[in-house]
Amino acid sequence: MKGRLETDQALNTLPKEFITSEQWKKINTSKQIAREKIDHYKTNTAINIQQSREAVDALLKSTRIYRLVMIDAISNKLTNSITSSSAVSRLIAISMIRDNAGRLAAPFVNALYYQSTLSSSEFSDTIRRMEEIHVSWSLVEYLQDNLPKNKYFQQQIETTKASYYEQSEMFLRDLSEQAKVTHRLNINAYEFSMQYRKGLGAIEALQNNYINELFRLYKQEERQALTKFVIVVLILIANITLLAGIMTYIQRHILKPLSDLNKAASLLANSTENTSGKNISEIQSLFNTLNVLDQQMKLQQSIHEKLVKDSEEDPLTKLANRRRFTREALSMLAMSSENPTHLVLIDLDYFKKVNDGWGHVVGDHVLVGIADVLRKYSHPNSLSTRLGGEEFAIIFPPNIELDLDQQLEILQTKIRQLKINNEQGGTLSVTASFGVASSTSTHANALKNLLTEADEALYRAKNQGRDQICYTQSN
Repeated sequence: MKGRLETDQALNTLPKEFITSEQWKKINTSKQIAREKIDHYKTNTAINIQQSREAVDALLKSTRIYRLVMIDAISNKLTNSITSSSAVSRLIAISMIRDNAGRLAAPFVNALYYQSTLSSSEFSDTIRRMEEIHVSWSLVEYLQDNLPKNKYFQQQIETTKASYYEQSEMFLRDLSEQAKVTHRLNINAYEFSMQYRKGLGAIEALQNNYINELFRLYKQEERQALTKFVIVVLILIANITLLAGIMTYIQRHILKPLSDLNKAASLLANSTENTSGKNISEIQSLFNTLNVLDQQMKLQQSIHEKLVKDSEEDPLTKLANRRRFTREALSMLAMSSENPTHLVLIDLDYFKKVNDGWGHVVGDHVLVGIADVLRKYSHPNSLSTRLGGEEFAIIFPPNIELDLDQQLEILQTKIRQLKINNEQGGTLSVTASFGVASSTSTHANALKNLLTEADEALYRAKNQGRDQICYTQSN
């Protein structure tokens, strides 16, 4: 009850002029739904982990709606200057970090409360959300807003990022590795919440400070706009006085003679048929309407193409993501051909040591470097994909001229030659293991079987010392 009272008091302190009645309704509705689910969770004796997840999801959704409303209110109030638009974009990126960081902890809390472990899909979601948080941090650091307190915020961003990585993300990574080995988490829910909250609290403080600074910026712009308005009104009064005299002169010496001439022209026009002018006007209006429709259709097509690209592209490496890989792989395997479709799984060797020893920024540079090698040296008709983490895939369609052995040797060599520099002037080299499988099957389970075979070959490559290319038995 104390937490709810503090939440209500904090909402009541928000400036009423910033948020519309519809936005207030949205915040209060989501808050009420979340509280009802949590109350049900507390009082229901037959509670299960799924109902617990629903309660946590409702709470996370409520806080996310509040942040989106605040961002929308701020962006609507601020002018479209470069400073304010960059600041709002930065706030959106910070809010995305906060949202993903909150959702990252939810499955761990549920698992600890019910003394279970994470499912395979929850492990995958954990890795994906960490990657999204890394991308959002890069965006926050990239954007420059030129706010009056920019230097202060830059320092707070660096401190907050370091705090989150050290106290929250590394904590989750250690727990994940522990769970994979022991199939249990050796910590209780309260200890987990206290530890994870350290990094999460720093993100919340950064977000709140940023919102307050943008509110202050709006008030400053509002005062400046009022001053300009008063000056403009005074100038308008002077101009109106001057225009009154000019209009009197125009009325007497210009408009009256023109009016007399117009009356004479109207009498002359009415005496003859004049349908052609009307037709021309209607045709011109029709062409104007068609031009507007054409522009709107082009805009919609452009937006659609961008959304499709974003939904099928890995944000860090710009390679295809798993969604696009699945769609195109199924299409390749559906082709009726005597030639096989080849699948190559590539996994970086000792990549965890790279992240632990060199940092996640250098780790991201390694992933981007590997992606550049695959993009540059793979067959032009193949599809290079980042499946997740440090695992990549290349699928080669049938009916193309391909020396598979030579292709893979080139990729292996180029990866060995890759040099990654860090900020301290050091240089890092990496290697990768390859698992290769081929299939001519058009069966519905062809892709699943192909992935399984390639994964087994990759496993053998790891066991044989890494930096190896291994094929399935059928190959």
